[in-house]
Amino acid sequence: MMRELNDRFSEQMVELLTLSTTLDLRNSFMSFSIEHICKLAKKFYLGNFLPQEFKALEVELKYFQNDIKIAFHALEQLQRRAEPKAGRRKKNDVPVRSPRPG
Repeated sequence: MMRELNDRFSEQMVELLTLSTTLDLRNSFMSFSIEHICKLAKKFYLGNFLPQEFKALEVELKYFQNDIKIAFHALEQLQRRAEPKAGRRKKNDVPVRSPRPG
């Protein structure tokens, strides 16, 4: 696949696409990489940052990464607690329906 990308796009475009994969939200930010985001910012968005902001970006990304781990852990805990209850249903439970429009 990389060969095909290299044939169709410039080296710079392939690098931009590769580094951008770190922003993929799937799998609980599994591909998240502070190093790749900082490289992306320095190489492709240099004019958007003051020199001292690159260090601040790295620090903020570390906080973000920690916050995301905590949030996904909390979501996993919530899901585990809800799963057993989803399978149990009392015979008097009435399903809730959305009101009809209009």
